[in-house]
Amino acid sequence: MRRYSFLATLLLLQAPALAATPVTLDQAVQSALETNPTYQKAELASQVAEQELRAARATFFPQLAVTGSYLKSSADANQNPTFIAANAPNETVAQLGLTQPIFEGGLLRATVARQQAQLAAAQDDGAAAANALRLQVVSDYVGVLRAEQALAIARVQLETALAHDRESRTQFKKGALPELDATNSALGVANAQLAVKQAEAALALARTGFATTTGLDPAVPLAPLPALAPQTDTLAALTALAITQRPDLRAARERTQSAQDDVRIARAALWPQVSLVGAAGWDAATALSTANAGWDAGVNLSMPLFDAGHLGALTQAAVLTAQQAARDEASVALGVRSDVASADSDMAIAVQQVALADKSATLAARAAGMTEQGYRLGAQSTLDFQLAQQALASAQRAQADARLNEALAIERLKWAMGETLP
Repeated sequence: MRRYSFLATLLLLQAPALAATPVTLDQAVQSALETNPTYQKAELASQVAEQELRAARATFFPQLAVTGSYLKSSADANQNPTFIAANAPNETVAQLGLTQPIFEGGLLRATVARQQAQLAAAQDDGAAAANALRLQVVSDYVGVLRAEQALAIARVQLETALAHDRESRTQFKKGALPELDATNSALGVANAQLAVKQAEAALALARTGFATTTGLDPAVPLAPLPALAPQTDTLAALTALAITQRPDLRAARERTQSAQDDVRIARAALWPQVSLVGAAGWDAATALSTANAGWDAGVNLSMPLFDAGHLGALTQAAVLTAQQAARDEASVALGVRSDVASADSDMAIAVQQVALADKSATLAARAAGMTEQGYRLGAQSTLDFQLAQQALASAQRAQADARLNEALAIERLKWAMGETLP
């Protein structure tokens, strides 16, 4: 009976795809970053925070403003204004005003510090979104490779079943094989054909999910995953590193700092607000036939005396919000520790499964070869041959899955540790 090399058949089945340049994992991630709306939203939030920081810093500088007005009032026959508040029937005013804060109880500095923390948090939110998107791309990428390998194995099994069925029919016609064995051989072909159809449907579904995440053509060929070495550091070392570099935890810390700055802002509102003010202007009144130009300068002070507890309540609300932010930060830190522990355990299990799957595939191949030889000698039935082939296919799928699971586990641990994209 003709035997088929699994690797050779896999390469043969993928030959049309090899004509095109395969997309690498990094290219798929880059495409997702350019098209994914969730990540783009995080990037826009960072840009918004940058502009808000610029606006906060601008309040330290003098504020210049130009004002102008023209006022027409009622007048009698002699052009004397009849409205008691008017100086002339027609009055034109132009003025340049300047305001410079000189004391505000730390309000401006607290506002700038708050916006700096908000910007840092927004940037870390973007990094967290990028890392989460990368993990999703890796998962979808692995899903496509897994489905491709399952389809290749199913097609190899179909070719094996067809070859076995042809030989079984030949032997049956010669009277050298019972009808039951020939029937079982035909049943094996039908089952193998069904397995191919199911694998094709699974591959189409996997490619649709990959295309949705990355924005790439569903039919684009994918390059093999790059070789990744499992982490060998202790769980304590991995956790310590994650606490330092996990972007969502850094963002939580920065939001705690921002909330503390909000407390400073609320308390600053209780202090006097002192500013230098000045103005230069020109005033013309038609009835008086006069035009005056001049200037003034002084100090402006504003301080709340009674507001029925309004500012005090706002301050207390800010204090409580800061406490809430600190609790949120602690909750995120617990989640980071849990993520690292879970990912580290999954990676250790995946490494063990690779070794076991390799051993199982080797034994299954040996058993399939021995069964085929026994079938040729008449010592094994068609059912024995089919069961051996099914066991071999199952072992090959498990072997391929184990290697992909190991790669995915390594990527999940990288995400849990907060490794940022290059």
